[in-house]
Amino acid sequence: MKKKDPEKFQNIIAAAQELILQDGAGSVTTTKVAKKVGIAQSNIYIYFKNKDYMIAQVYSTAQERMRNSFDSIVGLDTRSAIKLYIDNMYRFAERDFATFEVLRQLKSMPNLAWLNKDNEDEELIAPISLIKRAQAENIMRPVAPSVIMGVTFGALHAHVLAVRAGEVTDNFQPVRELIYAAITRPV
Repeated sequence: MKKKDPEKFQNIIAAAQELILQDGAGSVTTTKVAKKVGIAQSNIYIYFKNKDYMIAQVYSTAQERMRNSFDSIVGLDTRSAIKLYIDNMYRFAERDFATFEVLRQLKSMPNLAWLNKDNEDEELIAPISLIKRAQAENIMRPVAPSVIMGVTFGALHAHVLAVRAGEVTDNFQPVRELIYAAITRPV
């Protein structure tokens, strides 16, 4: 059995992320990743059981980057936690748009059941837990968590792109209010 090289592992993850950004998450193949890294396709399977496992690791790596940049929502009342979560997501999208975009694309892929699970050990960035809590308290609209996440990610994505294009100023307050109003029940 070949020994795993940590640097090659990171190169594979980086290449897959680059391909997601370049061509979209659905077009990533082990062949393309191997070519980008400069290794034989069979070497990908030294590190990953299959393409889905490789994509899962790209997702996990991106989630870890995001997790490390968030302020904790633990202990906050639900309404405050929702607002801070939205703010955290925006700050992250501003600072690391590439990782935000990778997460957005991966979350929109069909048939990847592991993406729809809330595997966080803490509620720091656990959106599904927060959504379920808010729905149980009758604060958030009673729709599928994926719809709430789609509204949030979509609005943040559009706003960051508009700021980058110079179409709007970097005033996030009205966007946060819009997202909050869209996903929560009227008071």
